[in-house]
Amino acid sequence: MAKTSEDLVVNIVVGLITLVVAAFFAIVLFKIIKKIFNYLTQSKCDDMVAKFKSHCKKYKVLGFECEWVTVKGERRPVALVQLCSIKRFCVLFRLNRMLWIPESLRALLEDEDIMKVGVDAILKAKKLAADYDIKVAGAFDLRYLARMTRRNPENLEQMTSSVLHAQFDNSSWSLAPNWEAKQLYPEQIEDAANRAYAAVEIFKSLAFELDPSDPCWHPNGDLSIHLFRANFSQLLDHHFDELQPVQYPSLLDRFEVHCPSDKCLLLAPDDEFVCEVDKSKGEWYLKEHLGTKVDCENFTVRVKHFPPIQTIGYYQGSNVTRCHICGETDAFVHKPVVPHEYSKHFPGN
Repeated sequence: MAKTSEDLVVNIVVGLITLVVAAFFAIVLFKIIKKIFNYLTQSKCDDMVAKFKSHCKKYKVLGFECEWVTVKGERRPVALVQLCSIKRFCVLFRLNRMLWIPESLRALLEDEDIMKVGVDAILKAKKLAADYDIKVAGAFDLRYLARMTRRNPENLEQMTSSVLHAQFDNSSWSLAPNWEAKQLYPEQIEDAANRAYAAVEIFKSLAFELDPSDPCWHPNGDLSIHLFRANFSQLLDHHFDELQPVQYPSLLDRFEVHCPSDKCLLLAPDDEFVCEVDKSKGEWYLKEHLGTKVDCENFTVRVKHFPPIQTIGYYQGSNVTRCHICGETDAFVHKPVVPHEYSKHFPGN
């Protein structure tokens, strides 16, 4: 009987030792697999981030969006971060499927020199800070840009429609998508990428309205000019406040305008400088009751209606004949309204 008890104790001890050894090797194996997985994730992420940085060398802007799931009224951590460059390169980072956040991605999001643009971008940046301790820098709310270009501060869907004349998919799955699912549907992936793409395209379109200086060399607006960049910087990482909308004249300096004696300055109804016209044209506006004189020393007329094109600075640009392909301004062959090659076939010729 005593021997049987001793054998039982020995078996228990051997079993416990075996269990401890098995647990030890399981932990070691898990760490090895984790390192391999992290290496693969890190390597792939590093390649994506490097491509983003190469696209941001001259135009430091990325479309920025986030997605998460709400369960019984409780918000879960951000599951997805979408980034898109001006060259239409979009990447979806599934944070909830990562064992850790790659340092390259963290550094990109925390780079203050690269603007992350979107609607409510600052709120989403704060969620990333709370969930993953990622301190996103350079977040910019597109609704500020909408105000600067005299538009309504709408949500992303509405701005996509009004600025880009496009629509998002409104199918039934998009009402409550599960962004934490092991596998996302192709429609989910496309919709998520489109939102980041729309954000950067809206920025490009509205930025060009603010700076239409040279569509050949700066088709997205010239972010390098000091005034343009400086006035965006004061709005970075600031929540949009609908009660105090930002107006374009309060941000950017007014045009320095000097009116010759034979000219007239035209102002829009909101006192924004439109253009300079001949004095006789200004008198015609007054005669036809299309405007009111607001300054006699510098003959200035405020028109009663906004011009058809409300792009800032559009009417101050000089009419330069330039090839849209190569940018050259000479060696053009001038044609009449109806080229001779066609008019010679008209009746009577």
